[in-house]
Amino acid sequence: MVTLLVKDLLENLRAWVGTFGVLVVAGGVAGIPATMIETALHVRGTVGLGLIAVASTVIVLSAVSLSVVLSTTVRTLVEVRRRAFALWLIVGLQPRQVFTIVLVELTVVAVIGAGTGALIAVAACPPLVGALLAQSSGLGTVSPSLSLGSALGSAAFAALVAVLAGLPLAQRAGVTPPLALLRGGPQRSSRVIARAIVGALLVSLVVSMGAGLAEALPNGAAQAVLMGPILIAVCAVLAPLYLPALIRAWTSVLPARMSVSWFLAREAVIDSAQRSSASVVAFTVAIGLPWTFICGQRTVVTATVAPEGADAVSPLSLALLLSGPTLLAAIGGAASVFMASADREREDALLRVAGAGSAVRGFTAVWEAVIHVVSALIVSAVVSLVIAGGVSLALSPVAPTVVPVLAPSVGLLGAAGCVVLALAASFASRLGRRSIGVSALMAV
Repeated sequence: MVTLLVKDLLENLRAWVGTFGVLVVAGGVAGIPATMIETALHVRGTVGLGLIAVASTVIVLSAVSLSVVLSTTVRTLVEVRRRAFALWLIVGLQPRQVFTIVLVELTVVAVIGAGTGALIAVAACPPLVGALLAQSSGLGTVSPSLSLGSALGSAAFAALVAVLAGLPLAQRAGVTPPLALLRGGPQRSSRVIARAIVGALLVSLVVSMGAGLAEALPNGAAQAVLMGPILIAVCAVLAPLYLPALIRAWTSVLPARMSVSWFLAREAVIDSAQRSSASVVAFTVAIGLPWTFICGQRTVVTATVAPEGADAVSPLSLALLLSGPTLLAAIGGAASVFMASADREREDALLRVAGAGSAVRGFTAVWEAVIHVVSALIVSAVVSLVIAGGVSLALSPVAPTVVPVLAPSVGLLGAAGCVVLALAASFASRLGRRSIGVSALMAV
């Protein structure tokens, strides 16, 4: 079994490299709130309390990003290796052995990846946090610090999230019939009720936070900035239930006859529902987390100052709160695209057999990346509209000057960055891809 484990890690290196990269970033990002908490423990008075208040917001945003991105990354990892699991079952491995191998592989990569991120965090997070706090009122003189123990503790949480996310997927890989694994295509979600319950609980939390906005306005109505990220988490939890229909609906606006590559990309994204939803969910977090946060914050500002003053937000303060979670989500989306390229090898081989040229195959990859990001942009736009409208509606009885601030430039800028990362991941995988002949395709 040890030999199989080592060979599987080497032969599926592309999928594991993507997972390892995401876990390295996750371990590093977890060091940002750890730095602020450790620094606050060494600082007394209001400065320490201020650091803890900022750290609590960063922890909530980071928790949303970590849980969503790591779970989608692990889902993509298991999805692209379905055929390998089927072959293991066919040659005689028991379901428990398959479960053990997958779980051990994931644990090893999670521990090493998150541990590497923790080492990077020890060196990078204190100066980064210090630079971002430089212009903060009352916090500019703080000297941030992060010990190795604190960094490893926060990284252990990221590794634990990844392993826990992989438990049900590894168990499912061992009990799913081999023919179902070999057949590929979309899989039916087996946790619809659980997803609905979690989504309903999160929505009720947002509703309760919105109900208390008017009373909290004299103190700044700070919960408004967290309502959007929580709704983004709701969209991530419920994604398998609505994303296929959403993608099918908006892509049908553009006729399939527009181009052969567009038609192929649309059909590939719709057919690979599991693979597509993982990328879209990660990009939704990357776009929607800062967008909804800023919409809520700026809308609250209009309740106390003139609407034109709503843009007066410190860029460094926003970077301190949002840079880590947003970067992790963007890297996670790109990693999902990179990891899924293993399945694209078969698709490219089929296109070559059908006579498609390299230009058509290249544009197909481009359209797939665009479909993923635009779908994420649509979801984020809907949540941003709900947050801006809901916050303004909740505050209107006590603040007649409040107006919803949609900040579309934030969403478009995030979408542009995600498109660049998705295309870079797609073409990086194509550059390193081995050519597959027709005989090898038929053998698979």
